[in-house]
Amino acid sequence: MLEAEREPEKLSKKRHLERVKDEKRDAISDVVTSLLTCNIPIFRAQQVKQGVLETADLEVSESFVRHVMRRDLQMGYRLAKQVPIQSNEERCLVLR
Repeated sequence: MLEAEREPEKLSKKRHLERVKDEKRDAISDVVTSLLTCNIPIFRAQQVKQGVLETADLEVSESFVRHVMRRDLQMGYRLAKQVPIQSNEERCLVLR
């Protein structure tokens, strides 16, 4: 309280930074949900970063995009494994 009375600008700067961070989080979540509703797979954080830059005209870092996707949206990722070409043949599907 004393610090706020001594330096009111410091408190206003802090609130402004929090508002900007919230705007970035909202923009990231909007881009991610729009990609997922259109059935567009998200391969990289750079893809979301580019979408935020185009739609909301905000500059975000890739680490912040990953942080929001993990913590706020509870999203994870898995590596896609290559399968042999023959794995989808009728014989292999029947044997499975």
